[in-house]
Amino acid sequence: FFDDKRLSYKDTMRPTTGFKRVMAIVASGLCTRVDLYGFSSGGGKYFHQKAKPLKHHLLAAEHYAFRVLMSNDQMCVYGQ
Repeated sequence: FFDDKRLSYKDTMRPTTGFKRVMAIVASGLCTRVDLYGFSSGGGKYFHQKAKPLKHHLLAAEHYAFRVLMSNDQMCVYGQ
């Protein structure tokens, strides 16, 4: 029923590096509000347009966290 094999690091779900950095800035308390550019879906104009996010990233959860912070006026994510 259960498989005893451990998942390799590449198979585990984890946040993107950008998300971790942004959350560290928010959690530091150094800023009352963080403005983000290029973190909109599609990558905005700052990332390669044909690049596809890796499957082990939970982008929907990251976007939800950003929306929560935006609703609390702690963050603003600017699109294209």
